[in-house]
Amino acid sequence: MKPAPGRQAFHPLHGEGNAPGRGTSFRGWQATEYDKAERLMTVRIVQRVRDRMECMRVRPLLQSLVDGQLDDARRELVATHLEACRRCGLAASTYRALKERLRGFGQPPDPDAIARLEEFIDQLADEHGEGGPPPVTERP
Repeated sequence: MKPAPGRQAFHPLHGEGNAPGRGTSFRGWQATEYDKAERLMTVRIVQRVRDRMECMRVRPLLQSLVDGQLDDARRELVATHLEACRRCGLAASTYRALKERLRGFGQPPDPDAIARLEEFIDQLADEHGEGGPPPVTERP
């Protein structure tokens, strides 16, 4: 909204004339100090939005990174982001740990361990007869 002819615009934070640096104060701050703080806050907000957008771009690539399926350019992009972003770094380390844990489930059991278990079961059967070990009773 334009001010009336012959009048300057009024700004609720800067006072008459909307002219930063004229010495008007807002809660004890000079208008120029307020402007600096406002610019700094805006820069921080914009940087957070950029960081989140970068996270959204990198997140779908984390699983491929852990699986070793990324080309050199994308691997470099993701690695650079992981150095700066703690949240995505944690997600990548979680993927790595999960993959490591799941890797153990896909392998067949150790044949020596199976032989030892079968031997142990045979010993139990010999000690307690074909019926197996005696039933467990509750203690008083």
